[in-house]
Amino acid sequence: MSAKPMYKLAKLSGLNVLRNKRRSILTIIIIIVSFSVLSVFAGYINSQRTSWREIMIHNDYGHIQIFNKDYFEDDNTSLEHVISQAEFEAVSDILNNIKNIQYFTPRLNISGLIGNENSTKIFIGSARSSTEEEKLFYFSPVKDGEYLTDEQPYGILVGFKLSERLKVNIGDQVMIMANSSQGSIEAIQARIIGLLRTYSPLDEMAVHLRLEDVQDLILTKSYHNIVLLLDSYDSITEIKEILELQFARHKLPLVVKDFEQNATFFVQVVEMYESYFNISLIVLSILIIFSLINTIFMSITDRTKEFSTMKTIGINNRTIFVSIIFEGIFIALIGIVFGLILAYFLQIGINSFNLTLPPPPGSEERIPFMTVFDLLINLKIAGFFIFTAILASIFPAYSVIKMNILKGLHND
Repeated sequence: MSAKPMYKLAKLSGLNVLRNKRRSILTIIIIIVSFSVLSVFAGYINSQRTSWREIMIHNDYGHIQIFNKDYFEDDNTSLEHVISQAEFEAVSDILNNIKNIQYFTPRLNISGLIGNENSTKIFIGSARSSTEEEKLFYFSPVKDGEYLTDEQPYGILVGFKLSERLKVNIGDQVMIMANSSQGSIEAIQARIIGLLRTYSPLDEMAVHLRLEDVQDLILTKSYHNIVLLLDSYDSITEIKEILELQFARHKLPLVVKDFEQNATFFVQVVEMYESYFNISLIVLSILIIFSLINTIFMSITDRTKEFSTMKTIGINNRTIFVSIIFEGIFIALIGIVFGLILAYFLQIGINSFNLTLPPPPGSEERIPFMTVFDLLINLKIAGFFIFTAILASIFPAYSVIKMNILKGLHND
């Protein structure tokens, strides 16, 4: 079938849809609502995947982290599998010669006891450079007070929940005890200079300390990991390959982990949302299929004589079949266009109202509900809906082809 007859056939199918608009309106409304709901859901997932991913990268994880090759075989606070000072200096020379790396910083994990005259609690700590707030963070993790600073040696940050459990506040003194690299129990007197917001249950045990103070406490100058911030997320694969080659060349016992390998919980949450989206897509598609089948069947039932006449004058079954398929496509296109417009303005409205979701377990901070409109994702949904419309139109079209011409001509 050439382009010109195909155009005329499509035009005829479009006119038939408009002629039977009363029957098509319900299906079109279902498509509009379904498309809008899926678009908003996809926009929220996209927001989690991009906006929250960048926040997590710049607030804690970085794009890439470097570990001792045996780090994951033991407890993450163990001092058995660490990056030595000599290895860190060798890595620094490599990192300084890679232009895509904007910033890197070492960290050291620690756990032990923190307390005062009132009570003592277990803590899980992270020793960090005081430059992280300026170089890495989008938003300061400090709820109240100030971040770690070299001007206040032995100044620490504690989780907001932990401060409540210890009944301490900014300016109070606490004792920190931990095992050293030599097996002894060491202690330091520290002063609380800020309260953390961690958005996790670990807020009840979280402590951030200066790297130099922790190295003095545990009697070793070593590191558990090195956090890298790159110029963009798209550079991760390239930089990871370069680092792996460089470490192998210099025989450094180190491994490179990218953001998705480190932030496994984030990846699992996004995958869970995507599973929910796929289930919603299937359910709504089934609804659209049955609605379209019903609409087209009602249309062809009223036009039985028309289709029989077309067969009588020599119009072949293929042309009739395609014309009915086009009717289904036109109904879907009308719903998709209005659904796309509605979804776009709906997402703008949602973002303007600054809606929030309930806080996660262990946190008091509500989660912003934001969507990111992505035209490509919406076009994929549109393509799936069109495919669904084609499937829904096949059965009614097939029934018309099998129709008895004589019975059709005598149908009133």
